[in-house]
Amino acid sequence: MISKKRISAAYEELNRKGFKEVTYNSYVTKKLDRIGLRFKPYYYNNFIENFINLTFSALCAYLILKLIFDFWLNIISLSFVSGSIALIVTSLGNAVYFSYLRSKHNISKWDDLPK
Repeated sequence: MISKKRISAAYEELNRKGFKEVTYNSYVTKKLDRIGLRFKPYYYNNFIENFINLTFSALCAYLILKLIFDFWLNIISLSFVSGSIALIVTSLGNAVYFSYLRSKHNISKWDDLPK
């Protein structure tokens, strides 16, 4: 379980480093926090964690949208395979980008934040 103290320390550090709040504490994140679901900002995950998280969330969103558009609206969309490959490549790019930002701004490790 992620403590509120650690999350607020992470948000403080990201704010000091010059990141906009919307990049690490979005509207959805705030709503999930109200019901007790807290997630580490992507800047504190390693490359593999980011890649897996981003790919899983993108594929879930893709499947939901594909169901909506294909079954209810009868719109022909991209095939599942090509859409999945595009999302995986995008997730890979985002994971590399977050790793780059973490090293560029010298963001501390998650375990170094106060518990």
